[in-house]
Amino acid sequence: MLKASRRNDRNDFDAGDIDDEAILEFWREHSVDEDSEFKTYRKSFRAFLRFGQMVRGDELRAGFDRPVNLGGDRTAGEWDPADPSSPELRMMSDGANVAGDWQAGIEEEDQSDSILERLASSEIKFLKGTELKLLEIIETHAHALIGIAQSLLRDRCFGHAQGRITAALKKPRSDISNLVFAAPETSYDDVVDAFENVQTSLNELIDAAAYVLLNKGGDDDDALSELDFAMLTRGRKALYGLKRKGFDLVRNGDPVAVEEFRNAVPDIIALREFIAPLRKDFNGGVPWSACQEEDQVVFGEQFAQIYGVVS
Repeated sequence: MLKASRRNDRNDFDAGDIDDEAILEFWREHSVDEDSEFKTYRKSFRAFLRFGQMVRGDELRAGFDRPVNLGGDRTAGEWDPADPSSPELRMMSDGANVAGDWQAGIEEEDQSDSILERLASSEIKFLKGTELKLLEIIETHAHALIGIAQSLLRDRCFGHAQGRITAALKKPRSDISNLVFAAPETSYDDVVDAFENVQTSLNELIDAAAYVLLNKGGDDDDALSELDFAMLTRGRKALYGLKRKGFDLVRNGDPVAVEEFRNAVPDIIALREFIAPLRKDFNGGVPWSACQEEDQVVFGEQFAQIYGVVS
């Protein structure tokens, strides 16, 4: 995929090769092919995300960054797998067990609920439906999204617009010309603001949790006099500002609700960590409205080519 998306003759690649330009270039090149599997920008983008997740995986990076040198020169940091005295020989003899444990771990992970599924199934409404939907791609592809914020904005805006074109084509005697060149319903700035709002919600939940757990679910401020007053004030304000389902029980100190809130805290913190690099990219000083104007021309021309619409 990367080889097809680049104009150079390199046969190697790394995670740095996956950028906004590569994804857009790949889609523009392959979407016009009659039998292409990548006619939509969204499908191309998601394919790169899956590929990037594999390349950027911690386990894979560790293997690249810390290779083991084989050989007989111990002073050079090498080890000889044929030498019975090699301390690393156990790694080889136990390899089957290690592989089995690893495979078991993968299977267990596959069978477990995702963070968003756990939060959504709770009796407490931690996040709104729109927030959960926005976070789906973050939970699945957090590492792969680093450095390709504009590609995500293109997907959310122009990827959605292309979906409307595809849907219109399924209707008899449909005229898609107005959709091909129309501006997306959502702007880049709107998407950036939406992620900022999700971050605010996560921060409020963490502040509220800190207040609840330190206060043991009660509302006795005297018990907290020795603790960080500013933090607790912020947490109390957040807790009493949450009007979603289940938080009335938390405010009243219901032990079941408080425990459910406590159990959700690691997942909420994890989501905040997932979203942090993306927010850094969003807030890097890029004029997103200007970027969208440039992309509007590119996507309009490409949609016209794909669907045979004359401008």
